[in-house]
Amino acid sequence: MYGPIFMISSVRSGAASLEGLLIGSGIVLWIALLAEVVLRKEAMGFGDVKFLGMIGAFCGWQGALFSLFGGAVVNLVWVIASLAWVKITGHAAVIAPKATTPDGDAAELGIGVQIPFGPGLAIAGGLYFLFFQPMVAAWFAGVTAML
Repeated sequence: MYGPIFMISSVRSGAASLEGLLIGSGIVLWIALLAEVVLRKEAMGFGDVKFLGMIGAFCGWQGALFSLFGGAVVNLVWVIASLAWVKITGHAAVIAPKATTPDGDAAELGIGVQIPFGPGLAIAGGLYFLFFQPMVAAWFAGVTAML
């Protein structure tokens, strides 16, 4: 039904998807394992490892790297905006991230609490897929040309 060109394209797509899955999940896995050794406690859940692997499978390894760093920026902006809202209005923001203590108890947003990383990854992955893919590809091409 389809010619050999379709088969070649299918194999290339599958290989690119597998590459993105392995690089995306592998980077977060190493970060989680190294942080666990340094902090002597669980620093990141394995849901983030799986989620970034799926972003990498869907968007490629460049999308996984962008989502990792972009997710950190998104969460940072989210926390700063929530803390600013508390400072200005005097009460917690409705959209503030759910902060927990290392034991899992609910806590106020601040230093030393844990916040979920998944929403930041999702937003950054969506931003990459919808808007930033051409810019990131051009940046990686420029970095590759310098090497």
